[in-house]
Amino acid sequence: MRPGQKVLDFGCRRGTYTIPAAIVVGKEGMVYALDKDPEALDSIAKEAIPMGLENIRRMETGGELYTGLGNETIDFMLLYDVIHLIGWKDGIKRSLVEERKVLYREMRRVAKPGAMLSVYPKHLKTHTDIETVKDVKGEIMGSGFSFQREFHDMLVHDDRFEQGRILLFRKQ
Repeated sequence: MRPGQKVLDFGCRRGTYTIPAAIVVGKEGMVYALDKDPEALDSIAKEAIPMGLENIRRMETGGELYTGLGNETIDFMLLYDVIHLIGWKDGIKRSLVEERKVLYREMRRVAKPGAMLSVYPKHLKTHTDIETVKDVKGEIMGSGFSFQREFHDMLVHDDRFEQGRILLFRKQ
């Protein structure tokens, strides 16, 4: 992620990654904070205002996978701690794999050529329909992204630091 870029934080929740992304991209960049929880989006605004961050655009969704962004408008996309939730609606499980493919197609649609997709696949093994990180990597690569690298680092999850795995892809 670099200054001046447009970033999509899909399923941003309270902005754990939205706020740092807004700092990185600076005044010339933009972060689209998309979530279905209006209270979570409110908390991002409450944190961003005193920091002088005016480059965060709130995007409230009803849980649909369509972002409403234009074609090829985003430089960097974050899918952090969210893909395990795709396919569940109102406590009812639908086809997880098919729903995730819809999400990946949407990420490809909004991604500029060469854009990066960064995925934090937290909780994958908690749902029996998602076998492994290897399966998710294959799904994303099958959606028009090339795998760039995987790394492990300290990440924030539920307000605490823990070791996490990040997968990086680039739009082909």
